[in-house]
Amino acid sequence: MGKRGNILYELFGSPSSSTKKIYYGALVTVGLYVLGPTVTSLIQRLVTGKHQEVSDGRVDRVTTGLENRANDCYANSSLQSLASSETLAQYLRNFLADVSEDQMDEEESKSTTTYVKFPMHVALAGLLDKLREPLNSARTLTAQRIKQVAQLLQGSNLRNTQQDAHEFTQMILDSLYEEYKSRESPLTFPFRGTTGTQLVCLTCHNTSEMQRQDFMIYEAVAPQSYSADLASILSQEQTTVIDGYKCLRCVLFRLLENERRLGPRPNMSQFERDTLHHLESVHTTLYINSDLAGPIHDYIRQYSRGGCAPYTMPSQVHKRTVITSMPLVLLIHLSRSVFSGSGSSVRNDCRVSYPASLDVPVPGLEQPGKYHLCSLTKHTGTHHRGHYQAYRHKPDLVKDRATGQVVNRSVRIGTQPPTAQGTKYKRIKSVVQRPFWKISDSSVSEVSEATVLGETKYVYMLYYEAGAMK
Repeated sequence: MGKRGNILYELFGSPSSSTKKIYYGALVTVGLYVLGPTVTSLIQRLVTGKHQEVSDGRVDRVTTGLENRANDCYANSSLQSLASSETLAQYLRNFLADVSEDQMDEEESKSTTTYVKFPMHVALAGLLDKLREPLNSARTLTAQRIKQVAQLLQGSNLRNTQQDAHEFTQMILDSLYEEYKSRESPLTFPFRGTTGTQLVCLTCHNTSEMQRQDFMIYEAVAPQSYSADLASILSQEQTTVIDGYKCLRCVLFRLLENERRLGPRPNMSQFERDTLHHLESVHTTLYINSDLAGPIHDYIRQYSRGGCAPYTMPSQVHKRTVITSMPLVLLIHLSRSVFSGSGSSVRNDCRVSYPASLDVPVPGLEQPGKYHLCSLTKHTGTHHRGHYQAYRHKPDLVKDRATGQVVNRSVRIGTQPPTAQGTKYKRIKSVVQRPFWKISDSSVSEVSEATVLGETKYVYMLYYEAGAMK
């Protein structure tokens, strides 16, 4: 190698023979300092097949990361967020246990039969169980199998370009729900809730019939303002004002009052007499959008007498959407898309604050549903391109007061170790102070609850779970 090809000559010029050893010694020292940990870890993995253990052995320091092979951050963040749910883990455990019992008498391999019939349950349970496993050393897996199953079941093409975490999560839940329905399981599907949409007339205060619709991800729109809080979005922002509405109750009230004021006409047809008699008897039982028989509807539309044409007098109504049945896991998608007016959409950077514990009012229930935040997915960048990351709550790790042994009280999908009765536990300081992991693909770090609740500008999906966090 010539002088100009040697970095030492480039940096220091031509050294004398007495100083050459110092140059190379410094280079070797720096190289060992930078590469030493990596080389040591690599040698240990080659010899033992294991990663280097964390020096203090804390099992809450790290968790399993996921490789980003081809813009996979949308899938990685979605799966890490799902992995925090105790309810989902318990559902998968119970579902697969029930399926295995059903197949005890079958000649085929139980695992093969289960995978063929319920591929998403099997694939998701396998990966989430590994993601939920306590570790004292770093580990990285891949989400490729889940992506392949989702593509197969949903007929979608997950290209090696930026995908959406909301759409990917919906694909997983849709696949799970289809498999859940196929065996008529007695279990409750944890993500299934119901919304009710109803119109309320601001003039007569009567309502339309409630239209109910199932959901697995609750859609909420971030307002076009500098900041907002989640509670106001869930309550106020789900109400829309509609002008020019033809409220049937208001129309009938004006029509019948006008008939009482003017009295019957001598030349009134039998059809009109029968129609007015029918409307008088049923009008208080109707909704503001009830359907009437064609001839009666035409009569109301065309009615005009003594200067009163009630069908031409519109009302203002509120369209209100409320949650009528709460899921066990409340997954909220904050839509941040804003149409720019130039044929494209831009990102809405509204700072949405959200609590660690959420009370959701439900019609008919005296007490609101109480939920705790178990994970969230954040998105940074633009509307069309960016990066997804996850914040995920650590498992329920405690210490046995007698032995000092760390015990994981969270649900394990594959194997559930017995919990000793009467054992006294104490909280682990690091779990209390930094109860969440921040996960960006294969990179994992510990963070406080305050850090998680501070992601107001970038929060994209929120995972709340029923009950109080231990």
